[in-house]
Amino acid sequence: MDRINLLKSEKEKAILELQASETRYRTLVETMKDGLAVIDAQGLLTYVNKRVGEMLGFPVEEITGRVVTEFLDINNQQILSEQLVKRRSGASESYELSWLTKDGQEIITLISPMPLFEIEGVYKGSFAVITDITERVQAERLLDQRVKERTRELSTLLEISREITAVQELDVILIQILKKLRTVAKFQGATILAKQQDNWEQLAQYSPSSSSDLKDLGLTPTQVQEIVSDFAQGEPVLIKQPDEDFTRDYGFTHMVARLSKHDQHNCSWLGVPLYEQKEVIGILVLSCFEPEALQQQSNVIVAFANQAAIAIENNRLYHQLRASVQKQERNRLARELHDSVTQTLFTASVLAEATPRIWDKERQLAIQNMANLSQLIR
Repeated sequence: MDRINLLKSEKEKAILELQASETRYRTLVETMKDGLAVIDAQGLLTYVNKRVGEMLGFPVEEITGRVVTEFLDINNQQILSEQLVKRRSGASESYELSWLTKDGQEIITLISPMPLFEIEGVYKGSFAVITDITERVQAERLLDQRVKERTRELSTLLEISREITAVQELDVILIQILKKLRTVAKFQGATILAKQQDNWEQLAQYSPSSSSDLKDLGLTPTQVQEIVSDFAQGEPVLIKQPDEDFTRDYGFTHMVARLSKHDQHNCSWLGVPLYEQKEVIGILVLSCFEPEALQQQSNVIVAFANQAAIAIENNRLYHQLRASVQKQERNRLARELHDSVTQTLFTASVLAEATPRIWDKERQLAIQNMANLSQLIR
């Protein structure tokens, strides 16, 4: 009798410990930043955490018990079908899957699956960590689209652009553009001023017969905004030889007045806006003794200004893409660490649920399960 009471007491203790472990596990699962879903061998969703409900816009109760393909379009149903075949063979590689939310929107996810098998090796379903990567994928698609658009635009410009774009450093590219521009447009000095992060800086200067230097201007945000306003019509602005207008204390005219202190006062000045997605991100500034020549050559000057704007944007997109790739790699490493912990906890939960059921009939296996569970928890 004492032996029976002892075994009964140990069983009750084990059950309580398993229940406590399960409670801790469920709390962890329900507070995950990623989704967690379990499907059976027929593809029915038997469990999803709150995050999955938030992703799809459904209450958890409306998701469980439904076939997972109800939330997928035809293409993604095919993707899932192919992946489930792999689960049955024990494969567990990650893949992308797009879902349809309650309001019909697309949500793109990374699925990190793990197949589940009974002791006899019979496939009983799988569980998966579901990571929302919609913003990242959409940003990559937009980035890729914009890079392609800019590359296509660049290919339609001057033949000389091939030589210029072969150089990767932005300052070298811009100086090459200014040098090539001077072969078709005669000017005394040329400068490219453009936005870099929150400030406007001189990115390139080519002045074989001029000493003007925009680095000395120290433009404030207000002065930059006033300069931008002068190009609101999207057209080049020509300022001829100095006159009383140079006393104006704002905008492009004021900037030219300050430049004229370093240059010959009989120069005329042409400012051409540089655009990115209809936003002025800088200006190309030329000084010349013959303003009529600048006016006559305004079309080719605008073409070179557009080329400079494309080079600046491509450089920004390149650095943005490189930062995105670095972030993806960091996220991949984080997912691998996270998935390992999640899979271990889920296995521990399965053992915790199964052990009480076989305690009386298969004591040795139950004891082994307890040992495995203890090792997993450690």
